[in-house]
Amino acid sequence: MAQKLFAAHSLLFGRLDERGMSRSLSFARREERGMRREEVFARREGQGMRLEEVFARHEGQGMRREEVFARHEERGMGLEEVFARREGRGMRREEVFERREVPLEREEDGGMRLAGLVARRLVPELFDN
Repeated sequence: MAQKLFAAHSLLFGRLDERGMSRSLSFARREERGMRREEVFARREGQGMRLEEVFARHEGQGMRREEVFARHEERGMGLEEVFARREGRGMRREEVFERREVPLEREEDGGMRLAGLVARRLVPELFDN
């Protein structure tokens, strides 16, 4: 009874929950075979490298994270310089997005705002005078 009161929003998930199945079918199959989620990730960590070990390997070779980015900046490819080149050609971010905002302003001037349409459908007695 309690499961039906707290039914999922989606009909698909609602049907699966009524049958007692997990929402994540891949983990549900593994749990049926006796393998819990924690065991899946523990097995992966046992076989391979964890994230800390990956960075430790690079740092052991004498390359810290800052040095990786420093190489690119030495070649003149700093992030600020990339945007400075584009802005020098006259393509500022505001100008790029300005072209895309023009149709939206036209729709708002005509009174076709989305919030107004939704409110009109939900509470029509406020708008029918």
